[in-house]
Amino acid sequence: MGIFTWNSSFVVGVDMIDQQHRVLVSKIDLLYDALVSQERSLNIKQLLDDIVDYTNLHFRAEEELMIRSGYPELKDHLSRHHKFEQKIHIFQQQEQEGIKIEMDVFDYLQDWLIEHILVIDKKFADFVQKSKIDI
Repeated sequence: MGIFTWNSSFVVGVDMIDQQHRVLVSKIDLLYDALVSQERSLNIKQLLDDIVDYTNLHFRAEEELMIRSGYPELKDHLSRHHKFEQKIHIFQQQEQEGIKIEMDVFDYLQDWLIEHILVIDKKFADFVQKSKIDI
């Protein structure tokens, strides 16, 4: 494993969300490993596509919980998801066009996920836990 590892500060207290965040951290860490590999033999495009696919699954799960719980900041949270999806699609397009993905992509993904978990998702998770809906 590389540099980005799961730690207890990432726990938001909603098991499904925590499990998905753990997977995302692992997938982003695999991208780091591929980027620092001398051979770069690991398929960057495949790893990036996998991150996108799993992120989409995660976002839809979060969004369903937000709707079910009546989360008052749904619109803002959806906007943040949409902006992230736009940015990561740019990375995919660059890779597809043969533009070599560099460490700044990893830095963006890591920074975004940490901020999103520690600030945005913790706030959302607190609301969900108080709403007492079945998760």
